[in-house]
Amino acid sequence: DIEYDPFAHWAVPYDVRRSVCPISGEALEKTWSTTLNDWACKDAVVMEIGADKPIRFPPGGPIGPHGLSETAVIFKKSCFFNTLPEKRLRALEECRSTHCLLKSKGATGGAPEPKKVPKSVDSELQALAASRRPTAKFF
Repeated sequence: DIEYDPFAHWAVPYDVRRSVCPISGEALEKTWSTTLNDWACKDAVVMEIGADKPIRFPPGGPIGPHGLSETAVIFKKSCFFNTLPEKRLRALEECRSTHCLLKSKGATGGAPEPKKVPKSVDSELQALAASRRPTAKFF
């Protein structure tokens, strides 16, 4: 006898990187899904950017893929269905501009350049560091 999961239709795989609704800014509710046999976001929908309809999970049936693609976006169900597509896209653009690291001049991989920190001129701190016994090799 299989247990009926009333939230299965509105449950999507949980991903800690996408645990906040981009429209409302509210945290998505995490619950165990017997349908997905994994942690899931309850009362949520997922869609690919540019798509009109949410993706149903599991998308490939019992033998197909069960996870999220890297470009999928998770929304609270109420936010998704009560927001126009243009506003959804605007919310995603705001999230991107707020949370993405912008490339600095000369930096690689989108990370900002580290700031130059002047060495301490505290004479007491330098004396303490000089008096410290060198550490032995662990192996």
